[in-house]
Amino acid sequence: MLTGMDQPIGLLLKQADAALTSALNAALAAHDLPRHQWQVLRTIARRGPLAEGDLAAAVRPFAAEAPTAPLVADLVARGWLRRDGPVLRLTDLGERRHAEVAEAVDGVRARAVQGIPAEDYVRVLRTLERIVANLGGAG
Repeated sequence: MLTGMDQPIGLLLKQADAALTSALNAALAAHDLPRHQWQVLRTIARRGPLAEGDLAAAVRPFAAEAPTAPLVADLVARGWLRRDGPVLRLTDLGERRHAEVAEAVDGVRARAVQGIPAEDYVRVLRTLERIVANLGGAG
């Protein structure tokens, strides 16, 4: 059995990512919301009204492979977002839907960290940030 620094961190990271992605996708599917649209909705809910270019830049780390325009167009068609000139904002329906989906996403996050003390979670985040920095990645 491997212990300590012999543990395969890459494999564990892939497994953690796959498990988180699967659980989040299932929670979002229950609300008929693809993950990239969730990122758009969540970003506007957290930051407030945004120009589409600013929104695209904000979600790029989460949805680099997904063009923002079709995601926005669908959320506008659903009545969750509206355009005020160049600015996108949540509608009242969008605010309600965001709150519902956020509750489901928070439930996934709570399950993911169940039994992990807050200080250990913070230590893992700092360690991962350091690994990314050590290897020259964005971070």
